[in-house]
Amino acid sequence: MKTTLKISLSIAIVLSITFMASRSIAVSNISSTKTLGQTQLAKASWYGPGFHGRKTANGETYNMYGISVAHKSLPFNTWLRVTNLKNSQRLFVRVNDRGPYIEGRTIDLSLGAATALKMTDQGVANVKIEIFKPDSPISRSLNEIYNIPKKVVHKKVAKKIALR
Repeated sequence: MKTTLKISLSIAIVLSITFMASRSIAVSNISSTKTLGQTQLAKASWYGPGFHGRKTANGETYNMYGISVAHKSLPFNTWLRVTNLKNSQRLFVRVNDRGPYIEGRTIDLSLGAATALKMTDQGVANVKIEIFKPDSPISRSLNEIYNIPKKVVHKKVAKKIALR
């Protein structure tokens, strides 16, 4: 009973904060960490076959049926709320990989995320991306709901940091 109440309360908090976190839309690419907390329009694609089971840039095993996203520069574990502008489907995804590497695309969604957004047939979709700072209340709630460790660091990155 306590677990159910905790989950329900966490979901209610996430939804409340999400509603209040709306910001104005700027049409441009997400290019750096200074965009955290902003909302932008972008092009999204999806990837899966050929990468399933391989390591992502942050060291996790990629599950193409899971819900995740690749971005070129946002910090790992940054949460995004992505909305497909064609059909208004939306979901939260967590940055755990790097990409896309095709000009004009801002994010690369897992097959699972693309399926939830109903964009697999079109391949590339116009989306609205809302970026939540890693230390924001909504990010902390999502990390707790999905049981995300506080630090998910690739071994090579950890080694580089240790050498500094």
